[in-house]
Amino acid sequence: MKKPILTLLLTGFCISLIAQTGAHSHNAHENYNKSDSLVILWTSKDPEVFKKVVFVYGLNSSKQGWWDNVELIIWGPSTNLLVESTELQEKVIQMKKNGVTLTSCKWCAEQYSATEQLEELGVEVKYMGKPLTNYLKAGREVLVF
Repeated sequence: MKKPILTLLLTGFCISLIAQTGAHSHNAHENYNKSDSLVILWTSKDPEVFKKVVFVYGLNSSKQGWWDNVELIIWGPSTNLLVESTELQEKVIQMKKNGVTLTSCKWCAEQYSATEQLEELGVEVKYMGKPLTNYLKAGREVLVF
């Protein structure tokens, strides 16, 4: 008697799981269509990560219209890397010219004494903890590098 009950319970569980997965996939697809906004959170101090991934994908996402809105958030060690590299600064300016919104964490900028340099590059420097939290809660697409 225990085997049929266990089989019935497992079958019910599996059906429930499949139904939830299908509903989740459907909802995720709906949210994907509603949000055509990409946030790239750049934290890495590795210049290759910026040159070979962040820059290329961020620039083309905006330039090619893959996303309606692309925002680059400069956060943590990437702040210092950017202000120390004219090569990366030129690439960030190119991103801005092609429609990428540039923001930087104010707290991070202050830690690296970089606020003025970032603003000269056209980067909006502001506290980003709350905006990033809001992006995540709203289901915006956030890539972290």
